[in-house]
Amino acid sequence: LIKDHTEEEQAAIKKRYGTYKDVLESDEMVSQKAKSMVNHYINNIYPEGFKAQVVTSSIKAAVKYKKYLLKYLSEFDVNQPDLGLDDEKKALIKELKVYAVVTSQGTNEHPSITEARKESSEHNAIDNFKKTFNKDKPETLTAFLVVCDMLLTGFDAPIEQVMYLDKKMREHNLLQAIARVNRTHKGKTRGFIVDYVGLAHHLREALEIYGGDAQDILESLRSLESEVPILEQRYQRLISHFKGADIADIADFVNQGINDVKEEYAVLEDCIEMGRDISFRAEFDVLLKNFFESLNIILPNKAAIPFKIPAKRFGYIHEQMKQRYKDATLNFGNVGDKVKNLVNEHLMGLGIDLSIPPVELFSQDFEHELNKKSSKKAVASEMEHAIRKHIKVSFEDDPALYQKLSEKLEQVIKKNRDDWEQQILEFKTIKEEIAEGRGSDKNSIESLLLDNLVRFANDQEGASKKLKQFTPALIDLIKGYLLYEHFWDKASLVKELEGAIEEAFVIEDVSDYFNDTSALINDLLQLVKRRSRDILKA
Repeated sequence: LIKDHTEEEQAAIKKRYGTYKDVLESDEMVSQKAKSMVNHYINNIYPEGFKAQVVTSSIKAAVKYKKYLLKYLSEFDVNQPDLGLDDEKKALIKELKVYAVVTSQGTNEHPSITEARKESSEHNAIDNFKKTFNKDKPETLTAFLVVCDMLLTGFDAPIEQVMYLDKKMREHNLLQAIARVNRTHKGKTRGFIVDYVGLAHHLREALEIYGGDAQDILESLRSLESEVPILEQRYQRLISHFKGADIADIADFVNQGINDVKEEYAVLEDCIEMGRDISFRAEFDVLLKNFFESLNIILPNKAAIPFKIPAKRFGYIHEQMKQRYKDATLNFGNVGDKVKNLVNEHLMGLGIDLSIPPVELFSQDFEHELNKKSSKKAVASEMEHAIRKHIKVSFEDDPALYQKLSEKLEQVIKKNRDDWEQQILEFKTIKEEIAEGRGSDKNSIESLLLDNLVRFANDQEGASKKLKQFTPALIDLIKGYLLYEHFWDKASLVKELEGAIEEAFVIEDVSDYFNDTSALINDLLQLVKRRSRDILKA
């Protein structure tokens, strides 16, 4: 601890404190280290919702750490820039709790130790430490457990991500301490050991004594700096992903190196357009999340600074793809909170709220979204994929109609390739047809069932006339069964309806139009189930 001081300074320190143990227990030393721990914890661990354990040199030091950790938590400046916390987490910092979990020292125990021990017991500190933070449950707000040695063996708290070591440990105890923060937990990709006493040489001793067992643990122990090359590699993979799609200016775009607004927008549109290929955007999603994972580990370390702007810009591309293709699989659900807050703050500044789902075809905001596009190509693409999404979601309500509209959509694109203005006009017509639908009157319901019967026929043209005559009777048959209360919950009645329809096919001499009447009837009943109310009204 004092090796870097001069001989005179070392002598003065030894005279003042006496022993190494006295130095570790001194208020000055504990206060400085506690302040460092709080800063590290709030900036690196707390944003992800994880907790910390402090291992001290003595029970006396543990009680002092509790005092100073609480002091610096209460004084922490939540308004400092680049903190990476949302308002709710900022507000909770001053509510966080610290407990010293220590053993009894008998009749001569100092009152401060007795008080700390009783407090941790009364508040069930160990069990509550293991619980996820919940602002509505104050007992879960235990952020730090301060110990001397009693929790090193047999203590399992996956929510603990960091251990601050201020105690000399050797061999088995040291290995156990390292393993303690490596327990798996949702959203936890790493555990951290912060060494305040210099334990590197003891790690080598442990390796010599325990061999392979120690090697497994030590191989997982890496400095934070070792993640930087991984972050750089993952960033380059993202760049290569887009360059491989002939987007040569992607690096300039994500680093805000394009000064011409129109040129910048063109690069963005090229990136979004590549997302038309579902495999491209799926791989982009995976590569981006890998990049975010490494960045989240390093933040807020200064080594992360060169990657913060690219993270925001790639996040913007990702969100624009999600909006364009109405793809709910593109999300930041498993992204660490430090990166998530960084990207979200950027997107909010651009007027994008991630809590609002993609604007759908018949949303009242759809036209407004189209008006925000800077090119006809972007408008056409937005309309195309909104129509695709609506067809996909609504297909089972009327397979015949939506199959027809899907085919019409493909014809419009093929016929008017690169003619964005004409595509927009014809997409508007398709949208109108979708809005009009079939209606729910008797003729519409007859048309619904007829079209969905004809699409299964092996001779559609020949079957159409015969099936048109047959459909009214089929509707009457189905209605008779739908009038039963809770019909779809009664398997025997559903089975009876299946048989009645098959029998009607034979009686009306329409069975020969179908290769597989069983599949047809099953499909027909799925449609009837979805449209039961409309059928009963008709």
